Amino acid sequence: MSSDGDDWDRRKPLSAAERRDLSDAIGLTESTDVVSVLGDQRDVLSYLFRHAWLASVRFDNQTWSGTDFTGSDLAKSSFEGASIRNARFDFAIVDRVQLRAARDWPGHVALELERVPLSPDFLPVPEPGRLMAERAYAPQLIMPEPLSPDIGSGDNAQLRAWRAGCLAIAASCVRQDEWSWMTYRPGAAVPDRGTENHAKIIERLVDAENYTAWLSSATGGRYEIMDSEIYETLCQVEDVGQGAVPDSDYIFDQREPAPYPETSIPGAGRCSKSGFLDLIGNLRQITTAGDDDFRLVGGSHDGSYRAKRWWSTINQDKGRDWGLRVVRIFPDQPRGT
Repeated sequence: MSSDGDDWDRRKPLSAAERRDLSDAIGLTESTDVVSVLGDQRDVLSYLFRHAWLASVRFDNQTWSGTDFTGSDLAKSSFEGASIRNARFDFAIVDRVQLRAARDWPGHVALELERVPLSPDFLPVPEPGRLMAERAYAPQLIMPEPLSPDIGSGDNAQLRAWRAGCLAIAASCVRQDEWSWMTYRPGAAVPDRGTENHAKIIERLVDAENYTAWLSSATGGRYEIMDSEIYETLCQVEDVGQGAVPDSDYIFDQREPAPYPETSIPGAGRCSKSGFLDLIGNLRQITTAGDDDFRLVGGSHDGSYRAKRWWSTINQDKGRDWGLRVVRIFPDQPRGT
């Protein structure tokens, strides 16, 4: 593969036999350093990682240029000191903390802002518990367990998408570093990749609406503020008692958001069984409740409804502990490419 990736789009597809030989070579090697095994043919991983389970691969100090890992399973793989140079990780199963260890991670994220979105009909493999992000600057998402017909009393677009297997829910509230990319402009200092791991405080409804609109425009996807019916249903499916005190120090009435841990283990501490973080505790979360209302849920919420128009002005009822959890709705059709 060329150092600048210019040949990527013109590369001739490998034959089935060539793909099989390379897959066998990776499977037989005792090394997890796949790049050293493949040598000059390492760009074929864009195919192999989408069609074979190749987790726990060591990419440390390797250089990637234009490699497409869209939808790949890179679980537990490491990128310490790597140079990723425009590699594409859309909806890959990947530990983003590991990716943040790449030496050119901020520059990679900045370039993603100008990248052409995936095809609008793209749908990730509907695998419950799949932790992924559409882009490096987008919140990490989890595809929840399939929703049975007897769970969830509402009939809104988000619940319908869940029943159809076309909904992903943010693993946590939007982080400060994720939010910061909305205002980034080329040439400016990039958001700090290591210190801004707190949830973003959202003070006005219009700010939450502007963020989801920007995220949808930037990625080409359909992002929305989570509906209160989704929150209620998710708590039920995840066996989270909405009135319970979470098993952590980050509980009610805390006015500053707790930092998110670098690793989140499903079923432990602040994580639900599928890996959703802080469904209860830490921040109250903004949710929609019909066409004209919103509701605060989780954290120190009182469950009250309020009109959007009453909250959207800058001087009224500013939040001090409100966070935002988004959802991503995919098209209801066969998986694209």
